[in-house]
Amino acid sequence: MHENRTPEGSAEHAHIDWAILRLLLDINGQRPLSEAEITYGITTPGNVPDSLKRLRSDGLIHRWNDMATASYPAVYFYEITESPPDEQYHDNKAVLERLLVRSRNGEGPLPERAIHQAFGAKKNRRKLRATDALDRIELAGLIERRGEQAIATKVAKRYDELMAPRHACQEPSTAQNERKEASMPDDRHPNSELVHRAVILALLRDDRDERWHVADLQAEIRDAEPTTLARVLEDLEHHGLVVSLDDWVLASRSARHLDELELIGV
Repeated sequence: MHENRTPEGSAEHAHIDWAILRLLLDINGQRPLSEAEITYGITTPGNVPDSLKRLRSDGLIHRWNDMATASYPAVYFYEITESPPDEQYHDNKAVLERLLVRSRNGEGPLPERAIHQAFGAKKNRRKLRATDALDRIELAGLIERRGEQAIATKVAKRYDELMAPRHACQEPSTAQNERKEASMPDDRHPNSELVHRAVILALLRDDRDERWHVADLQAEIRDAEPTTLARVLEDLEHHGLVVSLDDWVLASRSARHLDELELIGV
């Protein structure tokens, strides 16, 4: 059998595992594939049989004889990250990403009340949205709920890990475009939008004082670089959504009014 050879190593393994998984997740031809079809369907070097064993062990694929197909959790994760945005898509992604960030940081389960607070727990509709999202991704096998805490499952964490080296599995033009985006200034980087949302949601929390010290806000939003957070706060103040005084910030009356009208969501 034809074999794509590669040196041993976790990075090389991740590249071929991701290439095979993406092939099996292809929305235009999502169906079981044989080892031979997979071998000739990818260009990433590596040992296909060994990769299939790893993917099966991680719960990302199912095997029947020499056939392979993506597992339901893998398909659902793919749909969360690739589907056109709607409210369910947005809620699922927000909850799952929050739990995966904890996993990347080596942290344990997250209390569900913290997820509700991130959605704006004082609004019943938002609390229900958070609960519905938890229910959906739990049924999909992407999270486990223990008591009133939630944690990403092994399959979700492995899928998340495999996404990291995706540049190696893309066409050169795609990788170049993503590298170009990654080099953009913070105020135009896609992550800036997430920081904007995180700041507003933190300032609108009702379980603590309205005023936040910038250092506390930085500790709350650990994924944001200090320079990014500073630019985001400046931008939000420019648009009348936050008020700042020295090293203290709070949501403006306009932002709180929009929140009361339930016009601000995750």
